[in-house]
Amino acid sequence: AADLLRREIPAQIVVPLCAADREGDPTERTSADAWWLAALFNWSSAPATAGGDGPAGVQLRTLLAASEAAASGRSGKPPPRLVEQSIEGWHAFDVWTGTYERLTGASPVLMPPEVPPRCGWVVALRPVRSNSAPQFVGSDVHLSCGLEVSRLAYDGGVLELRLNAGRAVEAPRVWLYLPGTV
Repeated sequence: AADLLRREIPAQIVVPLCAADREGDPTERTSADAWWLAALFNWSSAPATAGGDGPAGVQLRTLLAASEAAASGRSGKPPPRLVEQSIEGWHAFDVWTGTYERLTGASPVLMPPEVPPRCGWVVALRPVRSNSAPQFVGSDVHLSCGLEVSRLAYDGGVLELRLNAGRAVEAPRVWLYLPGTV
């Protein structure tokens, strides 16, 4: 979903993603959670905050609400509806820099960085799970920060993570949220 009606050139694009969006046999997949990939842009001729909403930031609720329409009519499992009472926080993973921030609350304010002219910021957003299982946050293997995961399973203290990027990746880096370690 893009902010097509707010600006002449969209400054915010949000894509809802889920395990069903992965290529290959879906019977081999396990749920690695649904997530949102947000791209916020600065189309001006001077450095500015990505997303066009200024230094006050972007309400996460507003940003993700537009993605509901984008998920309509898609095959597979759509992203989870925002049931704010059950969300205690968010994982925000900066795709380009590989930096992580945990946002607290059901609908926090996302603070995009200042970016150079005609540049953007891409962030993967996932609700923090309320159970004690490890959670995939992001990687430097695929732009989607999740479609490369072919298996993520946690059972009896053993974590199994398989990646399939469709190409060789010499030294992949993966970020995981391990409850109880932060």
